Amino acid sequence: MEPSSSTKGFFQPHPSIPPQYLEDRALNRIITFHLPTPTPSSISDDLLRFSQLVLSKQVLGYVADAEKNIPYLKPLTSFGEENRDDPLVTSEGWRRLQEIGIQEGIVALAYERNGNEGWNPRISQFVKYHIWSGSSGIVTCPSAMTDGAAKLLSKHLNDDSETNEVFKRARDRLISRENGYAWTSGQWMTERKGGSDVRGTETIAIRLSSEQAHDGGLDVDGQPLGPWRIDGFKWFSSATDANMTILLAKTGDN
Repeated sequence: MEPSSSTKGFFQPHPSIPPQYLEDRALNRIITFHLPTPTPSSISDDLLRFSQLVLSKQVLGYVADAEKNIPYLKPLTSFGEENRDDPLVTSEGWRRLQEIGIQEGIVALAYERNGNEGWNPRISQFVKYHIWSGSSGIVTCPSAMTDGAAKLLSKHLNDDSETNEVFKRARDRLISRENGYAWTSGQWMTERKGGSDVRGTETIAIRLSSEQAHDGGLDVDGQPLGPWRIDGFKWFSSATDANMTILLAKTGDN
């Protein structure tokens, strides 16, 4: 018997990971329960392609980069001066994974209607979401908050003319597949007290007078800033690199 060495003897073979859409029996049972049989080709072809994409060398390289190079705040300039805006530095892998999630419609799928579907688009959305989870580098976290923000804005598009255009523009960005135009959203809720009972929120929103509100401030789309002043301290800012956020505050004593 020849002794082992650095180049001879037993070596563990690399695992072969098949596309989840083909291999995962439990997932396919769920699909047959909740989607038409046979599965429409517009869904099955997309899920098969995506199952192969998330196992690609390129995507797994993005995951490795995102996990190795964690985000950090840059509180000082190169010359030691304080950065007033504390820029958040994220990895190339994280940004590329975020772009893939947007392009693949991880959020947008729930809002795209072709007019002839006989099923809830949330089903196909979450099947794709499940396939994406293992290779996403957790960009699914801001995706979920973006989806929640889009759903919330959808329910308030007709509240009043003052906010209608602002909400519509923001929602259009949140459900877009176009990188550079699409937005992600955070949800800034958590305070020092913590817990799920949000009645203890200590952030206060005060509605401004018309004179105070129209001070010339504009948002990124050139729309006037809203008529609220926010005061408080949030202990945790989820999706800190997001383009917008939903913020929880009290508008009165109760």
